[in-house]
Amino acid sequence: MPAPITLGTDESSELVTAGLGAMLGRHSERIRFVAFDPAAPPVPDIVLCDPHAAPDGAARMHELVGLGARVVAFSWRVDPVSVERALAAGALGYLPKSLTSEELVAAVEEVHRDGLVTVRPPVLPGEELTTRESEVLALVCRGLSNDEIGAELYLSINSIKTYMRQIYRKTAMTRRAQLVAWGLRRGY
Repeated sequence: MPAPITLGTDESSELVTAGLGAMLGRHSERIRFVAFDPAAPPVPDIVLCDPHAAPDGAARMHELVGLGARVVAFSWRVDPVSVERALAAGALGYLPKSLTSEELVAAVEEVHRDGLVTVRPPVLPGEELTTRESEVLALVCRGLSNDEIGAELYLSINSIKTYMRQIYRKTAMTRRAQLVAWGLRRGY
């Protein structure tokens, strides 16, 4: 049996690091969660980095990649723009923090084996949110009204209502509060 993959994180939050350690402890034959200090080698096989935890997450990822780390973005916020920016900054993948331990282990193994992984938030079978629908949903999750979303995206209120109907249909949600909860669980 091969040695476990070493996994670290650049998170400074004890809550996050302790939680990851406990979560991954059940999978110690496959993943070994290690303390990671960029100033002290060795660098783990893979480093999880939240691109939204630092003022300039892209620069942080570039720095980690420069140390020889295989970086995977790991965030509550999963939207097309964030994924694109993280991958452009050198991340080999983008994973939502809402993953179960088994899903996280499988994703880490995939990036270790294949070099790239992205887990998209699930929607109804056969349905995916478009980039614009994802943008609208992210703004809904930030608490903006339809009028405010329209102003932010330079769209008419009727366009926003059309996007909202599509989002409700694709997510099988019927109320805005349900939609916000659904979106937040998936990193919007």
